[in-house]
Amino acid sequence: MLQHKGIMGILILTGMALALPAHASTADQKIEQQSQSSNRTIAAEVNGLPIYEDQLDSQVKAGLDKYKRFNNNRQPAGLKQQIQAKVLDQYITAELFFQASQKQNIAEIEKKIDERLASEGIDKDSISRESIKRQIYIDEYLAKNDLSDPQIPEEEIRGYYEKFKDNLAAKKDTAHVQHIIIKKGNEESGATAQPKEVIAKARQLIEDGKPFAEIAKEYSQDANAQNGGNLGFIERGYMPLEFEKVAFSIEPGVVSEVIETELGFHILEVLERKSAGEVPRFDEVKDFLHKGFQEQLKVKNMTAHIELLKKQADIKIMLVNIDAQE
Repeated sequence: MLQHKGIMGILILTGMALALPAHASTADQKIEQQSQSSNRTIAAEVNGLPIYEDQLDSQVKAGLDKYKRFNNNRQPAGLKQQIQAKVLDQYITAELFFQASQKQNIAEIEKKIDERLASEGIDKDSISRESIKRQIYIDEYLAKNDLSDPQIPEEEIRGYYEKFKDNLAAKKDTAHVQHIIIKKGNEESGATAQPKEVIAKARQLIEDGKPFAEIAKEYSQDANAQNGGNLGFIERGYMPLEFEKVAFSIEPGVVSEVIETELGFHILEVLERKSAGEVPRFDEVKDFLHKGFQEQLKVKNMTAHIELLKKQADIKIMLVNIDAQE
């Protein structure tokens, strides 16, 4: 089956770019910058441009705090160096992408920067401009090189579907349901309408021709309300018995009567049902498969591109044996 692990660890590098300082583009400016930063410890140089140790501090601290939080406040020897090395590698990768982006003619980049600054209310002379500029350059570079949103040919997805479609079959009976719930004991203070009255009103509005999803957004009292009450495909055993009994017996397209469960008062509509072992149609799973293939390809392409940039770059690591006794 498709593998979905690892993509966030690789794509975090684009966010890392926001924390990196703007580097000079000429040798004279670089020398001046380094002389002004003589009191800072350089962790690494990427093609002669420094990354400083103090840039890593906040994320190294966050990594240490997270480890200790889940390990009884313990910090094994060498942990800080391991986290520093990982964070530094992300900074190096972000710097490589930014430098590579400078070699490409990315159209209208300054216009995009100005639009971003204007939308966020940031003055053009603000130091934030350089951070935003770097992020936009990296984003454009990733897009231009088909790294951020690689497209998968439909024939490839369909080929996978035909080969493994039996593995996509539901293990239990399922029903695609949209529903509205008014919870018990959840009336607003001073409200005169009772939950059963509210759900009855919602049902009547649907009977009068209002779209189910529209009424769900207005009336339903759960997290799916803003999604039109769409629960997706649910398996037997997932919902309360009273709800499930209706969901697996009512005809698709028919709005149910009011159903009372321990959670509250419901109305539901079944959009589609599938029996256990029934293979989903290609159009039903195409987007899901595309997303899986895309994430897998992102990892593969990004990893290869990073390795290529590293081979082409002059990278010097100075961060060694730091806080070895902690």
